[in-house]
Amino acid sequence: MTMNEKYRRQAGIILLFIFIATFTAAQIPAAGSLTNNFVSDLQNQENQILAELITINQKIEAGLKEKESLEKKLAANEQNAARAKADLEVITTDLLEQKNRLGQMVSFIYRFGYTSLLDVFLSASDFNDFTNRLFLISATVDRYVQIYNQTENLKNKNENKLKEIDSISASIAADRKKIQQAITLLQKTKTERSNFLARLKSQSAELEARLTLSADRWSETNATITGVMEKLSSLPPEEFMPDRVGFILGGIQVEFTEKTLNSKVNQGTALSQAPVNINLEPKQTIFSGITLDTGTSFEVTGDFKIARGGREVLFIPRSFCFGETTIDGTLLSYIYQSNFLKWDITRNLPNFYAVDLVTDSNKIVISLKQN
Repeated sequence: MTMNEKYRRQAGIILLFIFIATFTAAQIPAAGSLTNNFVSDLQNQENQILAELITINQKIEAGLKEKESLEKKLAANEQNAARAKADLEVITTDLLEQKNRLGQMVSFIYRFGYTSLLDVFLSASDFNDFTNRLFLISATVDRYVQIYNQTENLKNKNENKLKEIDSISASIAADRKKIQQAITLLQKTKTERSNFLARLKSQSAELEARLTLSADRWSETNATITGVMEKLSSLPPEEFMPDRVGFILGGIQVEFTEKTLNSKVNQGTALSQAPVNINLEPKQTIFSGITLDTGTSFEVTGDFKIARGGREVLFIPRSFCFGETTIDGTLLSYIYQSNFLKWDITRNLPNFYAVDLVTDSNKIVISLKQN
C-alpha cells in the first residue's frame, strides 16, 4: 500500500468517525414548558397593564369626587352671589330714594325756606330763635348726608363682595373644566389600555398555539435530522469515504460533497420513505425533507460552528420552516433554547480536534489536527 493510499484510508476512517460520532441533539424542553415560559412573560405584561388600569380607575374616581366637590362649592357661591345681587338691588333702590328725599329736602329749604344766613337772621325774633333755626337746617342736612354716605359705603362693600364671588366662581368653573378634560383623557387612556389588553390576550392565545405546534414540529424535525446522522454513523468506514483528502501542517483536510452525503443519508428503509436532503451553500447548511412521524415538510437553515477547544461542532439554526410556517429570531430561540445539534468529536477521536470547518457550494471541508 502506497503512502497516499495509507493516508487516504486513514482520512476516510477519521471522517467516518466524525460523522458517526454521536451527532446528537441536546435535550429540548417539552413544548408545554417552552410555551409556559413564553406565555408567562405575556401574562406578566397583562398583569402590569391591569395594575395601570386600576391606577387609572382610581384617578378617575378621585377626579370625579373633586369635580363634584367643586360643583357644590360653585353652587353655594352662585347662591351667595344671587343673594348679594338681590341685596345690592335693595340697597341701590334705597339709595336712590334717599338721594331723592335728600334732594327734595335741600330744594325745599332753598326754595321755600331760608336760602341764606341773612334770611335766617332777618326772620329770627331774637338770637335764640336764630340759633334754633340755624341748628334745625344744619341738623336736617347733616342727617341726610350721613344716610347717603352710609348707603354709599354699603353699596361699595357689596359690590366688592360681588366681584370677589364672581372671581371665585370663575376660578372654580375653570378648575371644573380642567378636571373634566383630565377625566376625558383618563377615560380615553383606559379605553386604549383595555383594547390593548384584549389584543394582548388574543396574541397570547395565538402565540401559545403557535409555539406548541412549532415546538412539536421542531421535536419531530430534530429527531429526523438526528436519525440522519445516526444513519451515517452506522455505515462501515469503507462505505463512507471522503471525496477528497488533503494534508495540512499537523493534520489533514477532508472534503465531502452533497451528492455523497445525500446518497448515504437516504439508504435504508426508514429514510427512503421520508428522504432528507442536505444542501451545502457558502456559510450555511440546509436540512430539508419530511418528518417520519407526521410527514410534515421541513427546512432548517443554519451554520456550523466549532465549539471552544474544537471538541464539538455545533449546528446553529437560523430559521425553521414547516408546512407554510416560518419562524426565526426570538420565537425560534424559545423553541430550541440555545440547545444546538452537535458532534461529540472527542468521544471517538480523542487525539484529534477540529480547527476549521467551511461549507461552500455543494461541499463541506473540515480541517483536523492531532493533539
